[in-house]
Amino acid sequence: MKKAIIGAIAAGVALGVMVAVLAVTREPEPTGGFDFRKVRWGMSPAQVEAAEKKDGLVPLFRRDNMTVYETTINGEKFNLGYEFVNDKLAKAGYILNENFINANNYVKTFEGLKKLLVENYGNPLTDETTWSNDFLKNKPDMIGNAYAAGSVESVVVWETEKTKLGLEFFGERMKVKINVVYFSKMLDSEFQAAKKNRDKGLL
Repeated sequence: MKKAIIGAIAAGVALGVMVAVLAVTREPEPTGGFDFRKVRWGMSPAQVEAAEKKDGLVPLFRRDNMTVYETTINGEKFNLGYEFVNDKLAKAGYILNENFINANNYVKTFEGLKKLLVENYGNPLTDETTWSNDFLKNKPDMIGNAYAAGSVESVVVWETEKTKLGLEFFGERMKVKINVVYFSKMLDSEFQAAKKNRDKGLL
């Protein structure tokens, strides 16, 4: 199963500097013609920053074609990332930025996000959980540890007229990742082509 569908944003988060946190109670539902939060696909970096500034968000950092913020959903910290292609917003998402002592708290976070997304977008197009090692599968109090160890992965996908979005939950070496990623359907091919060209430049 594909991991880290928000990989570029995730890589940028590693460079993050902590600043002010905007408190929100739930993942915002696109309204008023918006595609994600209060922005639209194709907006410029300046337009996206202006939209977030109205809600009090200041970028953690900007790097190449990416802008990253910090926000909260249901009281938990997330990094909020925007990625651009040719100065047009093409991808966005959230990455959980919490370190829970009890790994089952990650399961609760995943289930809470899934519930909000179902409320906003309806039933998912696909909802898959794959076990590579089912040793802990029938031990409910150890499910969080199973995700952290990489024994199980979950990916839930929705699709709207303009957007593909996915919620993913996986782990490796006891490090858990929970991401929500949104792609512009119209700009996806342009985004992937630009990414391929950037990757070529690294070789």
